[in-house]
Amino acid sequence: MSALSKLIIYWLTIAFGVFSIAANIRNLIFIFAVNQSNTKQYGMLRLTVIVHLVYNVCSTAYTLNMILIFNLIYLAASLMLSTSLSVVCCDVCTVVDRILAIERPVVYSKRYKTNWLIFATGLVLFAFVGNVIVYECGKNAVPEGDVQHFRRTVSDRTIDIMYWLKSGILLCNVPLTVFFLWRLNRFLKSTHMFVTNESLKKANQLVKFQMLAEIFVIIVPTMVATVIDWGANVAITTVVGSYPTLTYVLYTSFCAVSLAIRLRNSTADSTGLTFYISFLRIRKATRSSAEAIAQ
Repeated sequence: MSALSKLIIYWLTIAFGVFSIAANIRNLIFIFAVNQSNTKQYGMLRLTVIVHLVYNVCSTAYTLNMILIFNLIYLAASLMLSTSLSVVCCDVCTVVDRILAIERPVVYSKRYKTNWLIFATGLVLFAFVGNVIVYECGKNAVPEGDVQHFRRTVSDRTIDIMYWLKSGILLCNVPLTVFFLWRLNRFLKSTHMFVTNESLKKANQLVKFQMLAEIFVIIVPTMVATVIDWGANVAITTVVGSYPTLTYVLYTSFCAVSLAIRLRNSTADSTGLTFYISFLRIRKATRSSAEAIAQ
């Protein structure tokens, strides 16, 4: 049963990983090509899609290595785990970005947006490179036992340190998300009688669903699994397989689908508005011509 459950989780991870890769590539093409004139407003969104895409590629490569046994466990696992830390850091930066946009909208559009995007990009890269370096420093000179297990190639202490660091960042994102949802609710109530920026509303809604998905798809299962590990004194991953990889892939898949829907709706709204404006201009020109002929 253990071997079967591991295979099921591996193949589900690959399936959702490939799906998420395709969806994120589609979203990137849309952001860069279709909305090229408005590409500046997609800064944090573009960064998130790229980070998720890189993680999906690394996690799919890692899972394929576990099934086909390419003897690349250290490389595949270290890249996958390092990009997962980048995903977590990027999510924190996304929440802070939305909080800044709500709290200081004017200053945000003029200065905070660009500065925070630069900081977030640097943090994501630092998290990835730093994690890779830490694993390299903790690498065992001679792998112990089964080389298809990451813990045989890197010391347990190193892996545990990075695991608890990532878990701590995830937990820190919970109060940030709660604060964001509270401020978003107040913001929507205070502006419901006024015309608000549609792109701002859609960005806030997108981040809202993204953060809720992170809590219920990643954080809650991680906490439950940690409690079970402590209580039963057994690692769940040794019984059911690499479930954390599957949870992250499910999360990135949800984010990719949500973004695709939002982008499609925004395109439809933009197209409809363009046709409406063109119709008004044509009608105005027709009236002007008729009045000129009458005179």
